[in-house]
Amino acid sequence: MTISLNQDVLQRALQQVIGVVEANQTVPIVANVHMSVGDNKLSVTATDLGIEITAIEPSAHTADMETAFTLPGKTIFDICKSLPSDAGIDFTAKENKMIIQHGKSCKFTLATQPANEFPSIEVRDKVHSITIKQGELKNILQRTVFAMAYQDVRYYLNGMLLEITSSELRSVATDGHRLACNSMGITEGSPHKIQCIVPRKASIELIKILKATDDTITLDIYNNFICLSNDNIIFKSKLIEGRFPEYNSVIPFDNDQEFTLNKEELKSILSRSAIMCDDKHQEVTLNIQKDKILISSDNPGQKAAEQAIKISHQNNEFSINFNIRYLIENLNIITTDEITLKLSGQDKGMLITEVESQEDSTFLLMPLRL
Repeated sequence: MTISLNQDVLQRALQQVIGVVEANQTVPIVANVHMSVGDNKLSVTATDLGIEITAIEPSAHTADMETAFTLPGKTIFDICKSLPSDAGIDFTAKENKMIIQHGKSCKFTLATQPANEFPSIEVRDKVHSITIKQGELKNILQRTVFAMAYQDVRYYLNGMLLEITSSELRSVATDGHRLACNSMGITEGSPHKIQCIVPRKASIELIKILKATDDTITLDIYNNFICLSNDNIIFKSKLIEGRFPEYNSVIPFDNDQEFTLNKEELKSILSRSAIMCDDKHQEVTLNIQKDKILISSDNPGQKAAEQAIKISHQNNEFSINFNIRYLIENLNIITTDEITLKLSGQDKGMLITEVESQEDSTFLLMPLRL
């Protein structure tokens, strides 16, 4: 068997799936990618047994016949990247090995494993299906993913909630200290609220493969899986079992103290304040006064920073503490020039909203108890 592929086509396909490839001593073949050539298409699939991604590329390849094989994923990706753009790459199978050649002087030999032994995720029992624009989905996921937990014992927080209502698709994430909620309008909603929790790794990989365009993609929700697909990509992932917290009940919509600030000015102040913080001490204090917010940070090493930003405020003065890294990360997501901070004393969370934004977003940051 001999196949000739274009370097650009192969690299484009591998780039979309390589994030899933990982070493697995129990099932060694998942360190490989499954490559299928036929019908003027190249299909490359990777899986970690929880996530499966297939990239499909039109390919003006030459081949003796339609065929499929597996190769070590990281290695073939590195080989492909090392070759010139638009180069021709020849694959020749010999027994349990694949000879990969570019021109007459560049040759690699890799071990291969049977394509029919490559595992595949089987999905069944569809709950709901919608077709949406990739760019809009990518946007709400990007604006939510930062708030996910990482290796939390509350396993249902280590992922992102997708919620379908009659008119909206909503993405929500929280680690218990902060929360992000973003929505987009849909036309194929469900009369009954549908929820599923997409694992952290799957959420990150999904954002990578979605394109910031108006091209559509179909989202299918099953009992234990989620699948997104179009002519170029098929993405499958197991879902996290469990019940996501009732997030609306923790959002303090009745916060009555409101301050509109320039986002970049606040971010600059916080970045300077962060110089005084260290890995163990990430606190920043917002001292709300009559005409300003005094922003300060210090640590046991007696380093301290104090800066002010002007506001219009006539209510009671109070101080509130936040994790400075969380606050900066949230500001990095925001795209408007101005933001509104909504507070209600030192014991309730702070709502961060965008001024004159087209986004339907809610960001919540809980105070630190010092």
